[in-house]
Amino acid sequence: MKEWVKVSPETTVTELAKTLERHATGSALVFENGTPLGVVTERDILRKVVATGKDPAYVTVKRIMNSPVITIDANEDVSKASEIMDKKMIRRLAVVSDGKIIGKITTNIVSKNIRYIIGRELTHYRPYEEERV
Repeated sequence: MKEWVKVSPETTVTELAKTLERHATGSALVFENGTPLGVVTERDILRKVVATGKDPAYVTVKRIMNSPVITIDANEDVSKASEIMDKKMIRRLAVVSDGKIIGKITTNIVSKNIRYIIGRELTHYRPYEEERV
């Protein structure tokens, strides 16, 4: 599980881009007064700012963030995360424990875990053997 980079809703898109680059991540959680408001991604910057010709120095995160924050309980398994992401057509979920966001899970993490699970199952697979009389 990865940790979220956190920004305020008043952060400019220029500063957001610098923050994402500095932390080598593609998304941030938008927080205000300890409350999660939304998620903003590199894709949001491209589609909602760059592609529309807006100036990133003047556009704030609150104008391009996705809200509400979609969450998953820390005790859920990877298949549930995959199901939620597919249904909501999103690439990341906030992981919650005791009502607090403790990290994030991404489609890349889900994909790696599912490949591992499938591989593990295949190595334990034993084809049917006829009983010897």
